[in-house]
Amino acid sequence: MCGLVASFNTSNSKKKKAQDANQFIIDQFEDQHNRGVKGFGIIRIGKDMKVEIDRACETTKFLMDLYFKKSSMIIAHHRTPTSTANLIDQTHPMFISNSILKYDYNVVHNGIVTNDTELYKKHEELGFLYQTEYLEIFTETNKRTKFNDSEAIAVELALFIEGKVTNIDVTNNAAFIILQTNKKTKKAVRVFFGKNNTADLKMDKRDNELRISSEGLGEDVDKNMLFSFDPQDPTMTLASTPIPFKKAPVY
Repeated sequence: MCGLVASFNTSNSKKKKAQDANQFIIDQFEDQHNRGVKGFGIIRIGKDMKVEIDRACETTKFLMDLYFKKSSMIIAHHRTPTSTANLIDQTHPMFISNSILKYDYNVVHNGIVTNDTELYKKHEELGFLYQTEYLEIFTETNKRTKFNDSEAIAVELALFIEGKVTNIDVTNNAAFIILQTNKKTKKAVRVFFGKNNTADLKMDKRDNELRISSEGLGEDVDKNMLFSFDPQDPTMTLASTPIPFKKAPVY
């Protein structure tokens, strides 16, 4: 189990400037810290839409980054490691980039992917190289390749967004927030979020403010729907489209 939390504040009027998202992220993390404190990631979107990412393996650095680096748009992830150890390269966001994709993606995900090996092989054939892959060595003759299973669903989500696949080839519960970026400028283009089945994801949308979290205030995000918005749009008008997930076999 992992925790997702994001806050987007877009007001640019003289009467009301966009508020920093940092305090909400800190407070919400405190409220849902039981979801994971071994691996952290922060995505900041600046006023110029430039993206900055910080990673940490322990809570102190995560909170220090939040206290001292202010931003009006932040996506954060805190992790309970399942498929890999608490290593800096295993922290979210998962960075997805490939020549068959028009855009790059940073993905934060909550869930466990049980068919990750199958997806790894599928994506390898498409030319994807997993950024979280590493070799775990027990002895000279006992070694195995490992990777963060979240990267498998992250690739699936990027492929779906760009119309390369028609469904997400995962049966497990999943919740996610995705930042799409321009490959050349590295600037934010669009934010996506959603969940399936009984995964936890809340949304609280007000004027010039949108908050997303695994727990807390807000309404449950509709399952099997992919929501998105333009972070440069002060109203953050939401678009939505169905996002089918593979159905679990019935025995």
